This record gives sequence, structure tokens and C-alpha cells, in this order.
Amino acid sequence: MKKLILKLRTLAGPLSVVAIAFAVWSFRSHLFSKSTESIIAAKNTSNSKTEKQTVLEVGEKARKNLGLIVAQAKLQTQWRSVFIPGEIADQSGL
Repeated sequence: MKKLILKLRTLAGPLSVVAIAFAVWSFRSHLFSKSTESIIAAKNTSNSKTEKQTVLEVGEKARKNLGLIVAQAKLQTQWRSVFIPGEIADQSGL
């Protein structure tokens, strides 16, 4: 009897996660239908009003004045360092 209770306790967590996931999957159309439709509608209206594409052509003289170099991009490795202030301390007793 004790072994059975122990097994049920160890399975309670994973079984509850599976049950919640199944419930969300079953009711996904009710839970997410209105929100995704409104988000898509909001994106469509905002893109048409605010998004304007403009093309800027830079002449040869302007490129020389700005120091722009036009070349084909090459794949290379880039390293970045981040300095974070901190302090290293020992744990007592170790």
C-alpha cells in the first residue's frame, strides 16, 4: 500500500502537467481565437498607416564625402566582451 501511494505521489506532478496541457489544447479555439484575430487586424491597420518605404540613392561624390565603401559582405567571426562588476566570495566551510 505504501509503495502504491509513493508511486502516485511521484506521478502526480507529470500527470497534472499533461492534464493541463490537454485541457489547453482542447479549448484552444475558445481561448485564443478572439485575441489572435484582433492582433492580426491591428497589425494590418498599423502597417498600412505608418509604414512608408523610401529609397535613398547616394551618388559617387556623396559616397566619397561620407567615406562609404561598397563591397560584398564576408562571413567572419565577431567577438564581444562584456565587463560586469562583481565580487567572488568563498562559501564558508568549503
